[in-house]
Amino acid sequence: MHTVKSMEGNPYQDPNQQYGAPPQQPLPPAAQSIKDMVRIAGLIALIFAILMLIGAIFTLGMSLILAIVDFLIWHFCKEINNLIDQRRYEEAKSKTLVWMVLG
Repeated sequence: MHTVKSMEGNPYQDPNQQYGAPPQQPLPPAAQSIKDMVRIAGLIALIFAILMLIGAIFTLGMSLILAIVDFLIWHFCKEINNLIDQRRYEEAKSKTLVWMVLG
């Protein structure tokens, strides 16, 4: 005969804790604010890149160059967020300065 154990208490157990993985620590407030600002800047750069690309279809001048620069800003904003997720704050800080000034 098999006995079935009841699921009393917590019916859900986090699979990460099951294997002894340490709980993920929250980001420092400064890192979270940088991450939020970079996410917003990346979104704005993507929107402007698309608009400039559409404008470049008609004018093929400065708009094409600006569209490429905006796509680069969008790409590097994603890279900065990845650096913050990896807790490489100093590297993210230096890249943030360059691309935010350019943006």
